[in-house]
Amino acid sequence: MSVILMTRNHAPYLRQALESVLCQVTSFSFEVLLGEDHSTDHSITLCHDLQTAYPKTVRVITAAKQVGITANFLRLQVRARAPFVALLEGDDYWTSANKLERQIELLDNNPDWAWCGARTLNRIHPLPASESYGLSEVSRRFVVHTSTIMYRRKALNIYPRFPDMVGWISMVSIVLSQAGRCGFLDETVSYYRRHAGGLYTGANTLHRIELAQAFTDVMRSHLANRYDKELFDRELWICSWELQLDPQTFSLQLWIYRIKILFSLIAPRLCLRMPGHFLKLVSNVISQPLRVVYFWKRNKKSSV
Repeated sequence: MSVILMTRNHAPYLRQALESVLCQVTSFSFEVLLGEDHSTDHSITLCHDLQTAYPKTVRVITAAKQVGITANFLRLQVRARAPFVALLEGDDYWTSANKLERQIELLDNNPDWAWCGARTLNRIHPLPASESYGLSEVSRRFVVHTSTIMYRRKALNIYPRFPDMVGWISMVSIVLSQAGRCGFLDETVSYYRRHAGGLYTGANTLHRIELAQAFTDVMRSHLANRYDKELFDRELWICSWELQLDPQTFSLQLWIYRIKILFSLIAPRLCLRMPGHFLKLVSNVISQPLRVVYFWKRNKKSSV
């Protein structure tokens, strides 16, 4: 079993991530490939300290310059020695000591599945629980979080030359799903840490929507337009999440900013492809001030 642990500027969290791997209760041995991508904090020092503390398990892979998240993953993938690979990023951690054992069992019992995932804390599971998911579902939603993924290494022996971007794991998921279905372990096995330094959660609304659009365009080409409906549904779903405003932090400036994004960035791509769903999104965004007023009045009444 090979565990790929990718890190960049995760010094405050890295030890917890690695310890959550080392505490796994398994009937097999495993290695940890710790990919450090030229951090600007003291992550590299911490990586070498952890390798010294666990020399039989941990191997640090680094370079003289930053290579990017996709290249960091791929240089670990090619060094993995075991037939099964599990993923974890340095700012997340596993919460179940039986994660590896349970997922190996799942894949052993279903030889036609290429990969599997599970539930994770601090993240809503976007689809109804199912025994497994196919390429259609994976194209439509980010079905399982990176921290829960395990796959057969041979399923990624060939990997396309995709651009280096935050959506790398969604691209990996598509390629894995072309090799076989994604099994689902209906158990919580990890914790997804949201923080300002995260590659995705640290980005702003505009950038996250641009990332969603870039992912759609890359995958449309890769899948030869066979899953366009699913990919645009995914893009609209992400846009809907990104344009939501919390009534407690609502501001007129933010609302106007989201309306500008809606009509300048989202409308040209989705208004004709998905007119009904797009109009629903427009209605939700435009009516946000009314919902804020309702929220305020309801709270005022309940406090009396």
